[in-house]
Amino acid sequence: MKGIQKIVSLKASLNLGLTDELKIAFPNIVPSLRHLAKSTKILTKAKSSGSSELMNVGQWMAGFVSGDGCFAITENKSSSKIYVRLVFSITQHSRDESLIRFMVDFFGCGVYRTSSANRTTVNFECLSFSDNYEKIIPFFREYNIRGEKSKDFED
Repeated sequence: MKGIQKIVSLKASLNLGLTDELKIAFPNIVPSLRHLAKSTKILTKAKSSGSSELMNVGQWMAGFVSGDGCFAITENKSSSKIYVRLVFSITQHSRDESLIRFMVDFFGCGVYRTSSANRTTVNFECLSFSDNYEKIIPFFREYNIRGEKSKDFED
C-alpha cells in the first residue's frame, strides 16, 4: 500500500492534482514536495558564484526553454506606425511561480506576470529589444536551444 500512496502523493503534486475519485479514495494524501524551490536556490548560488556550476545551470535553462520557451516576433500597428518586437516568453502553471520569478533575476531582464483570468498560469516575458538582443540571444548562443525550438530561435 505504501507504493501506491507514494505514487498518489506524486500525482497530487502535479499541476492538475488529484481527480475527485482519487481524493475520495485517498483522503489523507499529502502532495509530495516539489523540488523547484531547492532548484532555484542552487541555480541562484551557481550564478552568483560564477562557478563552473554555471555551465550546468546554463545547460539546464537551455533545456527547459527548449521544452517550454517561446521566441517570437510580433507586429503591432498604430494609426501611423508599425512596431516590430522581439519576444521571449515562458508560461507555466502558477505552482511554478518561484521559477518564473527566478528567471527575471537570472536573466537580469523581463517581467513576471500572472497571465490568466483565473490566475492558473504565470509568465516570464522579455519584450525589450535591447534586453533580448544583449542578454537573451547571447545566452542562448552560448547555451544552445535544442530540437524544433532551435528553428524558432534562429529565425
